[in-house]
Amino acid sequence: MNISITLLLFVLFLGAASYTYGKKDSNNTNLRIIIKPSSEDTIKLRTLIIRLYEWVETKNSKNDFEPKKTTNQDRHYIGINWDAHNVRIKELESTNFFSKEFFDNYNKIANTIDTELQKGKMEWLVGDIPPFGSDVNPWCNCQENMSPI
Repeated sequence: MNISITLLLFVLFLGAASYTYGKKDSNNTNLRIIIKPSSEDTIKLRTLIIRLYEWVETKNSKNDFEPKKTTNQDRHYIGINWDAHNVRIKELESTNFFSKEFFDNYNKIANTIDTELQKGKMEWLVGDIPPFGSDVNPWCNCQENMSPI
């Protein structure tokens, strides 16, 4: 499905969705609070998503979890290149698109990959695709251009 259609459906879904928070009153009866986003919220969210996808397509270095090897003769990567990882973190932070929780999770993933490569639980041959993830774009879970415009 074309990503533009997917984004439009997502935004329309958000506009029509209601959010329910379960709370109990003094009679122990569930209260329901329904909050519907305004059309202004929908427009802001759509604009933010478009800006994110534009960044991904035009300015994103795509250097996630860059590996390292000890010598040029190595056939296996031995862990994460932490210098490159820190540069990537700064790149992602500079966009203001991502939360602290995103970065906490991103670093946990890097630590897990590093540990598994070092302990031999994961094997990544030099020149091969990474043994984690899939063969799709992680930003849209697709193999095609995801530009919404």
